[in-house]
Amino acid sequence: MLRNQNDQTNAVPEEMGTSTLNLSLVGAGLDTPHGLASADAIAVSILQEWLKADPNRERSAGSYYMERLAGGRLFVDAEVAIARYARDRFEARTKFFELGFGFGEFSLVLGLSGFTVTGYESDIGRHAGASSLLEGLTRRGLATGGVSLVRGVFPDALALSALETSGPTVLVSTNVTSTHIMDNFAAILTALRRFDHLILDLSRFGIVRDHASQRELAGELLRAGFTEVGRVHTVGDSDIWHFKQQEPATREAEQLPTTDLNRAGDIKNEATTPTQAVFSPFRRFNSYFVLAGSVKLSGCPVCDSRHITRLWSLPQSRLGGSTYLQAPGQAHHNTYLDYLPLLKVPQEIFGFDICADCHSIFRNPKDDDQGAYKQDTSKVRSFKQHGLDPFRGTAGVCEALFPAETRFVVDAACGSGQVLAIYKEKRPELRLFGLELSAPSVEWMKQLGIDAAVADLDLDDLDAYITPGTVDFIVFNEAFEHVRSPLHVLKKMFRMLRSGGRIHFTAQYYGPENELQIRVGEPIYIDRHGLDWVIAQLDANLVELKADIKYRATLEKR
Repeated sequence: MLRNQNDQTNAVPEEMGTSTLNLSLVGAGLDTPHGLASADAIAVSILQEWLKADPNRERSAGSYYMERLAGGRLFVDAEVAIARYARDRFEARTKFFELGFGFGEFSLVLGLSGFTVTGYESDIGRHAGASSLLEGLTRRGLATGGVSLVRGVFPDALALSALETSGPTVLVSTNVTSTHIMDNFAAILTALRRFDHLILDLSRFGIVRDHASQRELAGELLRAGFTEVGRVHTVGDSDIWHFKQQEPATREAEQLPTTDLNRAGDIKNEATTPTQAVFSPFRRFNSYFVLAGSVKLSGCPVCDSRHITRLWSLPQSRLGGSTYLQAPGQAHHNTYLDYLPLLKVPQEIFGFDICADCHSIFRNPKDDDQGAYKQDTSKVRSFKQHGLDPFRGTAGVCEALFPAETRFVVDAACGSGQVLAIYKEKRPELRLFGLELSAPSVEWMKQLGIDAAVADLDLDDLDAYITPGTVDFIVFNEAFEHVRSPLHVLKKMFRMLRSGGRIHFTAQYYGPENELQIRVGEPIYIDRHGLDWVIAQLDANLVELKADIKYRATLEKR
């Protein structure tokens, strides 16, 4: 029977399945052009009337639907092909789910083919148009399977009870491009694993994808436990494939992943009961709690994997003054605190995601460190107030690791140049160069007689400053976690090094040995697995590794 989740009174009596219109496409009827064309013509007429009733509704239809309706056809070849494929491949008790049903035409075709279907659509206007379409078809006596419409964001709107079925479950997604999918890819991928089968248009899932991106998506599905069954339909750049779970889909009564769109309270899931209703604390209590960060990441900043999900949500309040941990004899003795989880409001909530592939833990969303730092003067003030003494230890550690006959030393992300200033005093024969994003810091170094350039290590062509293969030693201290893509930056550093040249870098880490508190000012943490993975991507040998409150690694270019 036809069911609209927003109005259960619209159920169709079972006896209407024998309507004299005989427009059910069950059985051979799906292959009958007249039956399909008749249903299509009725659907076009209903939607055109709905659109005429309110000119503002054309905004929801968009050019995609307006052009199809103007041509007198709603059911496209790809959707009919999938329905035929489903008829041939799946038993009648199979339950279908559609992601982003638009005006509901494909859910309708599946329902007319005798299947139970639940569709999800976040756009209010399109959901209203689809509801009107199905109600109109019902009034005309069109026989459908069990079609349910849910207005809500997938997977937030997916109730686990909907998956409780004796037959297979199939999720279908065709021509669904949206920033929501890409911004919440990890949560959506987790939800997909609850289905036995997927039928996806690889060319239009989240974004319009070229061949390489399609294969990347297929690889993500394979890693999630699916296997390729075969191609369902292809025309033009559309490429629709069938994937099957290697093992039965998991449907334990655990919480489904929640996406950022629903966290922000933008969409209400109208399929839930009042006792199940989801609300956003950041909207309802917006004077108390704010989600920190302005840059949303769609993948891991270290390995670029999309296989990420939320790990921590930490309440943190900035402290009014400098606070230090007192733990004599411990590695974290005298380390500073600038945030603590206080009960004071307003309060920021800091989100950290974890990567399933390289194990990195990283803030998401993160702050725009680069944008805020370009005119930073704090490092120059620190140099003037404290001099060189706080950096002599770092300079000494690095100097002891210089390869033989070191002549050229680069400090990347060098602050106001304290380490280079120490070498200038102690080793005047060395050629020194600083790369730094803060323009005031670079100007200060030049006043000290130190060569330096304003450079964005992620984005700039560093060959413009340093001839490749000429550097003996690079200092990359306290910066791994602050660049946008640490591995990308390290590869650019290795291009600078000569064979046998070395780089010393630090990285925030987590592991059994680290007793330091989580610090929201450090946006990336890696473990030993992640460090080993990073090193394996470089043409390098590990010279030395120390771990106290951070990793201190020295690599040599082969």
